[in-house]
Parts: sequence; structure tokens; C-alpha cells
Amino acid sequence: MTGWAWRPEEPSERVLVHVFVGGRFFGQGRADIARADLRNIGIGDGGYGFRVTAPFGAPPFEADDEIRVFAVGPRWTELTPPSGGEPSPAEAPIADVRQYLRRTFAAGFWAPPSRAAGARSGASAAACERLVAASPIPGPPPALGRPVGAYLDHVRHKWNVAEDFEPTNSLRDYDAYLRHYLIAYVGGRSPLRVPLSADEIAHLNAGPDDAHPEVPTGARRLFADHFAASASSGDDVLADIHLWAAHHALQFGGEDCLVPECWRERLRAPIDPAVDYPLSPFMASFAAENAFLRTVDTTTVAGRRTILLAIALFAVTTPHLLQYVPARSLDAYLAPDAAGLSPFERDLHDVLPELALDRARWRDAVEASGLVLAEGRFRTLTAAGHRLQAAFVGGAGAEVDVQIIGPFSRRLGVSDSCHMLAAALAKLPITLRCCDHALDHPNARRTDVKLALEPPGPAKINVVHLNLEELPSVFAYFPDVFETAYNVACPYTEVAPPHAAQRLGLTLVDEIWSASSFITETLGGFRPTHTMGTAARATHPLGRAAARREVLDGLVGPDDFVFLTAGDALSGVFRKNPLGTIRAFLAAFPADEKVRLVVKVHSLDKIDPSSPDHRIWQWVKNIVEECDRVVLLDRLLTDREQAALIEGADCLVSLHRAEGFGYHMLEAMVAGTPVVATGYSGNVD
Repeated sequence: MTGWAWRPEEPSERVLVHVFVGGRFFGQGRADIARADLRNIGIGDGGYGFRVTAPFGAPPFEADDEIRVFAVGPRWTELTPPSGGEPSPAEAPIADVRQYLRRTFAAGFWAPPSRAAGARSGASAAACERLVAASPIPGPPPALGRPVGAYLDHVRHKWNVAEDFEPTNSLRDYDAYLRHYLIAYVGGRSPLRVPLSADEIAHLNAGPDDAHPEVPTGARRLFADHFAASASSGDDVLADIHLWAAHHALQFGGEDCLVPECWRERLRAPIDPAVDYPLSPFMASFAAENAFLRTVDTTTVAGRRTILLAIALFAVTTPHLLQYVPARSLDAYLAPDAAGLSPFERDLHDVLPELALDRARWRDAVEASGLVLAEGRFRTLTAAGHRLQAAFVGGAGAEVDVQIIGPFSRRLGVSDSCHMLAAALAKLPITLRCCDHALDHPNARRTDVKLALEPPGPAKINVVHLNLEELPSVFAYFPDVFETAYNVACPYTEVAPPHAAQRLGLTLVDEIWSASSFITETLGGFRPTHTMGTAARATHPLGRAAARREVLDGLVGPDDFVFLTAGDALSGVFRKNPLGTIRAFLAAFPADEKVRLVVKVHSLDKIDPSSPDHRIWQWVKNIVEECDRVVLLDRLLTDREQAALIEGADCLVSLHRAEGFGYHMLEAMVAGTPVVATGYSGNVD
């Protein structure tokens, strides 16, 4: 969640903001991100942006969830009005820190306390560690730079930035790509933990040591211009590294691995070891930046316990804060007395009696993120020092024979194929589990899912029904259900040979099931590949006239000869080639008023306006505006409507440049609709 906040009367101050979703505390952020747009319109020095990352494992937002953002101060200032309403009346002044804690946490947390099912030790994740091995993508030998790990190289090609970044060229180019990965890619994956190899982590943490803690790490150097200068301007080393550890590393999902140990030791060392519940420099800085916590008298035991209580509560959504609490202070604060209650629980019940939270549930919530309280480290780090989310999350539930993983919940061809595969396997005497994976599929949700979709768990065989370029994200962000299973990919590959973004996916599975001989020939040299074929959905013919009225009534005449070309706008306009089909149609029928071409598409509104695809679709729209014989139908259809559309056409045309299989062509043949198609790729079968 991003925005900006500043106090015009105090332009050098960086505002703390609190975010609430559905009334519950979501997280906090420091508004100190440098934004040129603010500076250019005269908003101080422009360093007032904030980004509050979602708590790990937090549920997704719903459309009707109320989101409210407040600047922290004696009188809370709402930055965003309640969703769909007017700004709320001015909040009453908050009298003291107790009232502040009640105001912030009384309604609970957006990340409800729960134990992470199937939590692993983090010691082994062999299948997933292939993500941080050497890249399988062919490339030139390094010049002065360094090769990135397999997953970072995969991302470079999948998201089409390989021509913009070549990390093997020089160390400056290597750093430039790491910066891009940590800003652009991590920003789109929050709160997931993106893969980083041990070498990449070491490079980003290099610089400071015990003798020279003031030296910035590689990561801080990379982002020196990303944040506004702190008030200390480098004079207060502890204050500067506190900002990085508390706020800035969190911006890049690096709170678990991008703070070097020499900094952690300094930040968590007791200021006065002789007192009860000693604070650390981190805790003192954390309190000082908060308008309410800074009023607490920390020379007293009660005051220090108040700071501990506040940090413990914030840690429900940002557990990394606990890494900087002296172990002796935290242990004493959580230790039960003769009555079975800890000081934490007594303080909590005194300040927030309405909050349904005790020591055990609080610990569960914190450790669900992967933080090992007893050790002060995250389980996202493997024994080899790599950062992998799957290293600590295992699948829950009983082992099944076969587990299918794919975009069951989305409206696209691969989803149809997932449902048909599940229906076929369900007829066998096996145990079956179906798991949804819709990451990177912005397609609309299906409303006809009848399968029971379950969280992933242990399986003897995993069938990952996704295209090869999407397989690495499953291994990166799913629970690790792959290490002890036999893993099968079921991709639709459109072009030969496999392109660079598909190479890593090929290394992650044991064999491949293909829908066509084209896919088998394309991938057989990389993994054992078996042509399994596929199926068409059962249809109920309506008759041509009735089928045409079902979808095309008012768009074409009942006696028109109708050519149909169809595809998902998100599948690639160059591959689907609707413009080529329109050109061919106009060349063949330049003036016949009784011949029409229907271009059926959906999701045009989801195309990036800056992309080449958007430009091509604009050309298509221009033709449609000037020629009423070319009809553009841009909407999602139900399965019944889709079948009627194909049955009601006189000819389906698919002048694609490549298809993994071509379901529309198969469905047209089942319906008895003639097909004209490119004689290449999966549809040839």
C-alpha cells in the first residue's frame, strides 16, 4: 500500500503512518521515500512517500474492505477517507500511550494469529534450491560483472528486461539489475519472500564489520537515493542503521536477510544490562520516532515494559522487530509467573483487556512468519544461506496419490484443461487433491468451479498444469510439496525451441505430459516427455440459427456468412494474430456486405497501455470503427455462450503464429464448424 504524507509546518519531519483494513491494524510505515513527482510540484524535498507491505500470510483484500490511513501524532490525521464515504470527523486527541495502544490494536490485526501449517526447519529444501543454483539459460561468459542465480535470471527474461540489464557486463550492471529486482519485482510480490541466493545476499550485505559499522552495505548503497536523508545525516550510526533495519529493508522484503549480523548485534545490545527489562538502541530509536512512545519514561521498569508491549504488538504484523530486543528482556517478559501469567499477558490485559490474545497465540502469530523466537532468526534462510520461502513452509494434510496444481479459479484455456484433467483422474482408483495457483493470471475469476480446491499438501505425484515460464513461481512460493514427490509438468508450449524464460522450469520437474506431438518434439530433448493428448468439453448443440441468436444477435444478420476468430487478449496479440486475420478477411472479401468477421476477445482492459500489444489492439479498434463488417466482441462468455458462438459461426479462422494445442479449433470441429488454421504447432495433431 503506497501513498505520501507530510506536515507542511515541519517539512524536515518524516511522518509515521498507521494503516487499518476493516478496522484492524494492518501495518505501519515511515513516509521517507524520495518522490520526484512531489518535489516537482513543490512538496518540500519530495521525500514523503510511504509503502506499507502486507503482513506475511495476510488474507487478500476484498472489494468492500474499508481501508484507512492515519498520520501518527497527538491528534490523528486521516490521510484517506473511509472507502466510499466522506472524511471522518477529526479524531479526538489521544491523551497518553495507553490510549494510543488501545486506539491502534483494540480491534485486532489484519493478519489473524495462526500457526503456520506444516512449518519446516529450514534446513533442507533441495528441490527448491534449484532456484538459486547456476542459471540454465545460455549466456556469454562474464566480463567484469557477475552471473545472477537461476531465479533472478529467469525473472530477467520472463518480464522482458534482459535487453535492459546484463549483470555479467560489469559490477555496476550487476548492481543495477539487483536494484531493479528488489524494487520492481519484489514490489509486485509482497508479502511473498522472493528467492535470493547466498552469493546475492552476501553481496548486498557486504561493507560494514565490527570495526567499521558506519560503512553502508551494498544494499544501502544501491538505495541511497531511494529515501530522503535522515535527520542525523550520517552522524548517528545507530540511528541510520535503525532506519534500515526497522523500515527500509522491509520495503524490499529483506527484513529477514538484508541486515548484516554486525548491525544486528549493535542494535539489540542492552543499553544498560544492569536494569530489569533493558532496552536496546533499536528499541530506543523505535520509541523516539513515535509521538506517543517517546513520552514514556524508560528510566522505570513500567516504562520499559510499555515499550516491550508496544513492540510485541507491532511484531504481530512485522515480526522482524523482535530480532532487536535483548534476549534477556524478551525472555523475562514472556516468562510465566506462579499463576501462569507472563508480564506480557498482565500488561496486555491491563491495557487491552478486549484483545483476545495470550502468550501462546501471540507466539503462534509471530512464528507463522518464519521467525524462530528462540533463535532470533527467520527460517526463510536455508542451511546453505539462501533465502527461499519454501524452505520453512511444508504442505499440510494427509498424503494423496496425485495433486494437480494449476489456475483452476481463472477463466482461461489452461484452467479448462485443469478441470478436464481433474475429471479424468477422478475416475481412477486414486486419492486426488486439486490446488489453485493463479499468480500472474489477471484473468477474471470463474464462477462455475465445482471442484473442492484445497491448500497444497504432501503427494506422491505432483502434476503442475502451468506453462513452463510459470513453474518457477510455484516452486518459489508454494509450500514445499515437491522435495519428496515425483513432479510432472503439463505445459502448453507454443514455439520451438523453448525460449529463455522456460529453461528454468524444465529443470524443476521429472517428466512432462504434453497435449500434442509438437510439444513432445519441442521438449523431449530436455526431459522425458509423453504425448497424453487432451479433450474437448461436452457441448449441447442448439442448431446454427439458435446458436447465432444466443451471442451474435444484433451484431450479424441471420443470413450473413460469419467468420470467427477468437482468443484471450492476455495470451499475446502477436501470437494470436487477429490483425493478420482481419487483413486476410478484407483482402478476400473487400466489399461483400453479407460476409462478416467477428473478432472475439476478452480482457482488453487489462492490457498495459504502454505495451506493444496495446498498440496492435488499437489498430484493430481503428479498423472496426471504419468497417462495420468487422465486429469486435470484447467480453467474457459463459461456457454455454462460448459453445454457441462457435456453433453459430460459418467458419473459425485461426491464423496464429503458434499454438500449444488450439482448443477453439477442436471445439469448432466437434460442433461441425469448418476451420481454417495455420499449419504449424500443436493444432496440427
